[in-house]
Amino acid sequence: MKNKSAFHLLLAFLILSQGWAADAQIPSIGQQGTTRAVIIGISDYQNDQIPDLQFADVDAAAFAAFLQSDAGGKVPAENIRLLLNEKATKGQMGAELTWLIQATKKGDQAIIYFAGHGDMENITIDQHGFLLAYDATNANYWLGGAFDIIYLKSMVKTLALQNGAKVLLITDACRAGKLAGGDAGVQATAERLA
Repeated sequence: MKNKSAFHLLLAFLILSQGWAADAQIPSIGQQGTTRAVIIGISDYQNDQIPDLQFADVDAAAFAAFLQSDAGGKVPAENIRLLLNEKATKGQMGAELTWLIQATKKGDQAIIYFAGHGDMENITIDQHGFLLAYDATNANYWLGGAFDIIYLKSMVKTLALQNGAKVLLITDACRAGKLAGGDAGVQATAERLA
């Protein structure tokens, strides 16, 4: 009986909190300057040996829509570069991140969002972490189609330190055990993103 009462109390709290959360708005990451975003979501990979994901592209599109909403800060569509599935090649990812660096000025906000596979190569002693683009191979990320996390870190540092922007980096980098980094890829990729 005690457990049943606790469950009903918890359920009532959750229902009430949902009503309050619907009215809340998320504060902007900055009131001045311009907000720009590069949003990448890859569920369907070109290489059949890389397992597809179910919702990475949907999540990315939803985040782009959120940024354009009142709660997300009403970011104009021209300030959002959305790359989904086959549009999210390594070359296009690099081009859009370069646009973000070149367009971002002091006091601006820069948002980088990635949803897709992440992994770690196991060929070199450094075991680099990668975000896998649509055109990634599954055996050797140095052959192309994978974005080295070292470059991503350098881009974030450039945006923050050189350009003087506020930077928000969101990564939802999933990994399947059959990718090159194996089980160690999860931990190492997360460490390199930190």
